[in-house]
Formats: sequence, structure tokens, C-alpha cells
Amino acid sequence: MAEAMLPLGAFVPAIALPQVVLMSYYLVDYLRVITPYLGTALVSPTALARVTRACQILEPTWDALLECDLGLDAWGVDLAVHLPDKPLDLPAKMTRVLAWQRLQRLCRERNQVKTQFGTDTSIWLEFSWQGENEAIPIPRAYLSWPEEEPHLSHHEAAVNCDLTATLMGQICGHPMPGKMQKHLRQCLEALPVGGCILYQGFVASSGGQLRLNVSGIPLLGVGEYLREINWPGRSDRVEALTRELAGKVQRLALELELGPTLGAKLGIECFVRPKSDSRFSWLPLLNYLVENRLCTSAKCSELLRWPGFSTSIDSAAPWPNNLALVSEFLAGRAEGAMFRDIDRIKLTLHADQSLDAKAYLWFAPDWLEPTAIPSSSLHPANH
Repeated sequence: MAEAMLPLGAFVPAIALPQVVLMSYYLVDYLRVITPYLGTALVSPTALARVTRACQILEPTWDALLECDLGLDAWGVDLAVHLPDKPLDLPAKMTRVLAWQRLQRLCRERNQVKTQFGTDTSIWLEFSWQGENEAIPIPRAYLSWPEEEPHLSHHEAAVNCDLTATLMGQICGHPMPGKMQKHLRQCLEALPVGGCILYQGFVASSGGQLRLNVSGIPLLGVGEYLREINWPGRSDRVEALTRELAGKVQRLALELELGPTLGAKLGIECFVRPKSDSRFSWLPLLNYLVENRLCTSAKCSELLRWPGFSTSIDSAAPWPNNLALVSEFLAGRAEGAMFRDIDRIKLTLHADQSLDAKAYLWFAPDWLEPTAIPSSSLHPANH
């Protein structure tokens, strides 16, 4: 994330860490560190309480995402985390639910699944709360690939389709319907040169639905791709939208919903990487969202204040014990930091042509050389 930042565990592989570092810790400790930087216009106390309950059963992995609705009367906040390699610490009543049992089995078999799909594959869990329900929801499981994955050949698309069908059977308890396999293969084979899969997602409790996210489609070629796969929505509406986004984003990804039919709902995910190209920033896109009433001014301001990092020196919350132990073991060669950034912003075009937006707030620990730590990092959002 920062030029002086060292890769996670850069000093660690050459040295055996003390066993105490491998004890169980929980993601809620990371959440407490970043909470002061979450403005209440973006994440309400009610939404934060829901996320906190989920983080109390999850061990920290490499990184995580908070998915925040941006509209005026939209207060939803979802949580996405890497799938752990051992069962979740669930209350007894949750372990009796079949969908949770399938996810627990997926945790145990994580490494086997990653071997099937490739070692670069990540598996994520997305917790999405609906309505006033306060309970921890059954998450959607996602397979994710690096952004730089090469274009899929037709043979690779067919292999991916077969593996995805197998995994869906494990997660959902039933094989992928034939019509869904047909839609999936069609979407993959229609990708232009440079196109790739970013992720595929399933809900363990659903009757069978697949979310497919594809990237590498030229900004002005999105309409052509949608017509190629016989998407049932209005491709001209999407083309008009992508023309408006031109110059405000570096690239787009499309999120498609596959069931017995190809769904008319479409996600348009916008990526901006200011650190890789200084010509771009999030401000033009956020201004566009505010002008079109897809984001409030207050949420826009809080989003722009989100990127940054904090350390044990300036953290308002107790520093996570696992990070403190690693820093102590490194004996001054590196200091732990919790980084924050905007990962992407998604526009969702619904079947009725209504449009809404959400932001994906990324956070993760890493280690800094001591000389790279300033006297203070960005001020918390609520100061």
C-alpha cells in the first residue's frame, strides 16, 4: 500500500515464530482499531454492532472489507473476510444448521479447494444483513482470482465451469443446474482478449444462484459483451452509464447474476488506483455520485478521509495482541500498522432501471520499517 511498506511477514519466514503467536485471536480486535476512522454517516452504530458480532467469531486473516451503502436512506454495511483454514467458532445453535455445517466443512477443506482452482485462488465469506435482522447471516462464499490473471481460453473456461459446478454442490448441497452451467460457460467464452474472472459466489442456503464477476472488458465494449451473452437488461442504458464513467475510473468489472435464467440485475464495479497512476483519484467519481444523488455529501467526505494507516503508537484502541507479539519478536526491525483504503465502488443497476451505489472499504495489517512511520497518521473520522 505504501512505498516503504514491507510485505506481510517479510522477516517472519526465515525465523520460527514463538508458538504464542499462533494462538486464537479474533477479527474484532482489528475492527476496534479502524472504528475511529469510520464516520457515523457511513457506518451507523446499529450497522457497526452487527459487524462487531460477526467479527467476534472470526479469526483475523490477511485482509477484510466493509461494504457500505452510499445512498441517502441506505444504511447497510456488509462484511467480507477470507475463509479460515479451520472451522469457525460458532455458537452451538448455529452448528446445528445445515448451511453452517457445509461452510464448516469448506473451512476444513480450504486448501484442497485452492489446489483444485489454483494456488492463487482466494476464498472469501461475505456476511450480508437484510432488514432489521440482527442475527449473524449465513454468508455467501466467493472464489476470487488475482486481477492480473490472463485471459481464459475456451478450454480453461470449460474446466472452470466444471470445477465451479463441483464446488457449488459442496456448498449448496445440490449440483449446479444445467441451465446455470450453460449461462456460466457462455459468459466465460464471450470474454474478449484480456478478459478474466475476478470472482464467483454462492450462498449455502439458497436454492441455487451464482454471482459471476468478470473484468478486462474495455469500458466502451461493455454493451457489446452484454449483447453477446444475451443479457436481458437494457444494454443501451449501461452504455450510456459507462460513457459517463469514462475518465473517472481506471477499469470496470461486471457482476452478473446467474440462476435458471441470466438475471437483469447488473453490478458495475469501479476501480481507481491513485498509487499506481497519479492521474486518477476517487474524487471525480465521488463527485459524480453526489451530483446524481447516489451518494450523500457527508458519506463522500468520510470516504475521502478513510485511506491511511494507524500504528500502536497512535491507535485509540488497544493494539491487537497478535500484531504486538510479532512486532516484539522482530525487535525493532519493523513495526505493525493497520492500513485502510478504498478497494472499489459498485453501482448496481436493477431490473426496474433504478441505480444505487456502495463502497468497499479495505483494511489489513502490515509491517513498516521504523523510519517510515510519521509522527502521526490521519486523524480519526469522528474527531
